[in-house]
This record gives sequence, C-alpha cells and structure tokens, in this order.
Amino acid sequence: MSNLSTIIDDALAKGEFTSYQEFESDALTPKYKLPLSSVLSTALRVTSIGQAFSVGYRGALQCLLPRLDTSKWAAFCVSEVSGASPKHLTCKVSTTGVLTGSKSFVSMADAAEQLIVVAVSGINGDRPKLKAVLVNLPNDSVKQIIMPPMNMMPDVRHGGIQLEGAVGEVLPGDGHDDYNKRFRTIEDTHLLTAFVALILSKTIRYKLNDEIIDNCILILSSLTKLDFEQSPWNTFQLSAAYETASNVITMFESEFSTLPETFKVDWQRDKKIFNISKNNRNIKRTRALSEIGY
Repeated sequence: MSNLSTIIDDALAKGEFTSYQEFESDALTPKYKLPLSSVLSTALRVTSIGQAFSVGYRGALQCLLPRLDTSKWAAFCVSEVSGASPKHLTCKVSTTGVLTGSKSFVSMADAAEQLIVVAVSGINGDRPKLKAVLVNLPNDSVKQIIMPPMNMMPDVRHGGIQLEGAVGEVLPGDGHDDYNKRFRTIEDTHLLTAFVALILSKTIRYKLNDEIIDNCILILSSLTKLDFEQSPWNTFQLSAAYETASNVITMFESEFSTLPETFKVDWQRDKKIFNISKNNRNIKRTRALSEIGY
C-alpha cells in the first residue's frame, strides 16, 4: 500500500461524497491498479456501509484479477442454487470458453459489466475440475436476473446470472484454488479496510472518542501487511483484525448521539453484513491452529 498517512490526509481533506454519482466516479478510476490503497482512499469519503461494501468488493476483484477494466463494476460468480462448494457446481465451461448454466446470489449483479465465473471444465478423479472464466457484458448469451432489494444495503443489488452458451476467456490456473479459495481472504481484507475507513472517517469528521482512531490505524496498518498467501499466520492476522474491529464497532456505536439520524438508521439496517462470513473465518482459524500443531 502507498503511504498510509498520506492516503488518509488526502482523503480527509476532501468532503464526503454528496451523491452516488460522485462516489461511483471516484470508485471507478485507474487508481484501482493499487486496489487496497484505492479502497482506503475512496472509503474514507463514503457515507454508508453499502458504499463501503461496493468499493471494498470492487477492489478485491481488482486484486484477484489485476487485468480487469478499472472503469467498470465487476462481479464474482460462484454460488449456485445447490451451493458454492466445488462438488455442488453444475455450471460448465468448454475448452473454448463456452459457458452453460446459471449462478445465484451474485453481488453487484445489476451494475457489473465484467464477470469472473467459476465453472466445471471436467473431472479430476472423483472431484470436479474448475476453471475461472472472464465474461464481458453486455452479452446476448448472458441474462441478469435482479433480486428485489434485501433488508440491508439496498444500494447493493444481488441477482442471478443465466449463461446460455456465453463465450468467455478461460483464465489460467485452477478455478477453486487460484480464484474461489484465494478470493475469500482477499475479499475479507478489502471489505474490512473499507468498513474501518468509514468508521475512521466518521470518527474524525464528527470528533468522536479518539480511542477509535488508534484502533482503526492499528487495524489498517495490519491489513496492509497481508500478502494473501494461504498461510496460517495470515489467517491469525486477519482474525485478530476482525476481532479488534468488533471492539471498534462497539465503541463507535456508543458515540452515535452526535451522528446524523439518517446515517444511524442506515447503519443499524446494514451492519448485519459484518457477521456474514464470521463462521467461515472461524473455521479457517481452527484449521490454521491445527496446521501449526495446536
């Protein structure tokens, strides 16, 4: 990451975004060639958890696949009605990149113009062989089915994707190990960066409890050191960052009396997103302990 203090100073010198259009203009820029720095820069000016999620998710995808077009939203397409584990996937891709099948619960499904689709390319023993495929939209062979707004983050729309012979580019590497599995850590890191940046911004702009600042900087400094390798030590580091963030959220919410009412209402509605991946992180931490002999 570029110099942490410079990024924070530059972002705080600017006002919060006054419209979604202003937010989107800042989020979709060439600066996303440095995803984590860019997520922090933009998230220090967002006004909602939904905006923080959107920029964190977009930055994570850019980190996963740096060649993505930074001027367009993107989406990662893995889950299907039957589940998200390799054995549950039925969407198929041919050796020439022809995709057939469907995906469910795709984040940013309404806005995405680039899809990274994980699909079955064959069988390796008793396990499916997976590949990741890059699909650019619009595409007549891709149908986006947008779900009604959820009871959190209404500005982030989810939906399904139907692929009826859509042609994409088969990406190098294994679809599970190099994309799906790796993305989990990348996404957790970028989302936490965005959420903590939102809290730090509000704390400084509204002069809340200054202990929140110390803890936010501690978390952000830690996140910049992650290298996204599948290592038990990276797992412990990310777990500790999330645990510290949980305490920060408690401190932050105790200061709500001075914040705008609209922000407080939106926060209470949307904060469920913080715990969605908690079980998966706990499972990874237990596995990491086993790997080092605990």
